[in-house]
Amino acid sequence: MAYFSPKIEIKKIVNAALDEALPTWEANYEPGNVSDYLIGYANSEAAAKGAALAWLQSQSDIDLETVEWVEMPVGDQHDHWYDLIQNHADGIPTDTGINVRHRLPATVRDAARTVSGQQPEPTVADATAMLRRMAADAGLPVPAVGQPAEAQPADEAHPPHTGWVVEVYADDKWICVTGAFDTPQTAAQQRGRIKKRHPGKPTRIVRETVTRTVEDETR
Repeated sequence: MAYFSPKIEIKKIVNAALDEALPTWEANYEPGNVSDYLIGYANSEAAAKGAALAWLQSQSDIDLETVEWVEMPVGDQHDHWYDLIQNHADGIPTDTGINVRHRLPATVRDAARTVSGQQPEPTVADATAMLRRMAADAGLPVPAVGQPAEAQPADEAHPPHTGWVVEVYADDKWICVTGAFDTPQTAAQQRGRIKKRHPGKPTRIVRETVTRTVEDETR
């Protein structure tokens, strides 16, 4: 059964709808363990990377001399994707959670999907029906039309988030070196890149589920 991620499917739909309205370069902060954050859109790779580095400086004291852009594999949504990696003295790089990517036009993405035998990307009007069908195929509960989804527990700050991280064995312990990825396939790609850079170090992929409970809320 194919891995089902409503988040990924929704991103595909939104990207198609925004093609004509927004620049095609975007900078994002996607650490996995907290909510994703769109840093901004830009008209060029240099401008997007510059915005990402400026945002990083405003949020942390990371020395920019220790970070580098690493080109990552792309799918049918983008033709360029760069992750910002921080290098450390122990030789183990960590993912800052920041990436810059270039979104392909919807017509190009649809052409690539057609050639590969896939269906073109859905329109916004198809989104609800498509996600409901995929959820049902994946064995997930699907409320009847017009029926509200199950209420979120009052003490639950956000719905649980499941992701996959890459760990490296060093100093007699396993160390997490990436943020959480939405799919195990993406984590495997990142693991492969880390193994090439550090062939002598054991690595593994770990699935994690993060829950957040409200301890104190003042209004």
